[in-house]
Amino acid sequence: MSRIKYSVHRLGYITCNLLLMMAQEEGISYQELINLYLQDCVTSGCKLSVKRKLDEN
Repeated sequence: MSRIKYSVHRLGYITCNLLLMMAQEEGISYQELINLYLQDCVTSGCKLSVKRKLDEN
């Protein structure tokens, strides 16, 4: 697998590895996979569920 600049993309390690594996299976770059996924979300009207962890202090 190629190396991703996590600090630039700000994606988690697990997310990046999953995207890389999916992209390799499809024979496309991970950037293209992300673009296709986002386009699909826009056209299908899906909404992101955002849940934030509360700091346990």
